[in-house]
Amino acid sequence: MKTLFSTIILIAFALSTAQAQNDACSTLQLKDGMKLIYSTETAPPALYKMKGAYYTAKPKEQAKMKAEWEKEPWNKDVQTNTIEVKSVPDGKFIVTNVKRAKDATSADYYASCNGKEYIASAGFRQYNAEGWPIADFSYSKVNYVTKDSVQASSFSILYDKSYPLQMEVGMKLPDVPTLYSVMSMNAQITFPREKVLSVRNEDRWVGNSANAVAFNYGKQVKTTLTEYITANIESIGITEAFLKNREVKEKKEVTVSGKTFTAYLIREESWTGSPMWTVTSTDEWVQKKNQHHTAKGQKAVEDLLKKNENANADGYIVTVTESWWIPEIGAYSMTSYDAFGSKVGYLELKQIQ
Repeated sequence: MKTLFSTIILIAFALSTAQAQNDACSTLQLKDGMKLIYSTETAPPALYKMKGAYYTAKPKEQAKMKAEWEKEPWNKDVQTNTIEVKSVPDGKFIVTNVKRAKDATSADYYASCNGKEYIASAGFRQYNAEGWPIADFSYSKVNYVTKDSVQASSFSILYDKSYPLQMEVGMKLPDVPTLYSVMSMNAQITFPREKVLSVRNEDRWVGNSANAVAFNYGKQVKTTLTEYITANIESIGITEAFLKNREVKEKKEVTVSGKTFTAYLIREESWTGSPMWTVTSTDEWVQKKNQHHTAKGQKAVEDLLKKNENANADGYIVTVTESWWIPEIGAYSMTSYDAFGSKVGYLELKQIQ
């Protein structure tokens, strides 16, 4: 009897599992071949228009500059997202090809749905005007050796972020990493270094033989030896980015192409930090020099970030995105802000074909 009861439980579990897999992402409204048409707006870039003057100006001057370039017309475009949906055992695999009207290139963005979450992947592949892939940003790695014996290696990992299919106002979404990038360089450098063997003060005599006077100019005379040092130097820099303080703030009904959806306002912060390069060397003298300059450089970078990039107390640049999100479709609209709180981008879903 006990064995029969266990068998019935196992059969029920298998059936429920199969049913769950069959119904995975059943609420997802994205269909194969569907096109989502967005209108996009981007602000005029201060950095390029001012040729770096913005980043060397004082805060009050920066405010005036920003007010001026924000008066200029924003760059408006039409973005077409073509959807390809493939069924997999645990849900659906979604490829979105993004094409902007004013840009000859396009890019594929990868996402998936497992029945509980819409998993938006940061990875994407970019294509040129002829359709040839020119970059794959889901995982990038670069290695090269230059003629001056400097070997550089770098890699970047872009992480996924997810949104629940079932949302409610007040829901907190987990903090997640979005980027981890490492850049390292190994160099073998030979350079001259002056080694001081002795130091003495030189006395200079003036006057004639009848009235000779010793006059010490205090001039130091050094006996030196030039030696050549070959030092192996390794430097490593790391950049990290995180999504933090993610919360569902509001909800509303929106209508697109005659169909009504419930959209939820999600506010989330992107924290990006990049510490100074850490440098190590096989030569003790070189290592001490590098430690001294690195300390000074770190202070200079921190001051620059606080003044020109509005870094927070932890040294991170914090930008904000507010998205009206339709769980069954994706983004209905999205507004991006820079670290100073200025609006720098906007897109809105206009049609579903």
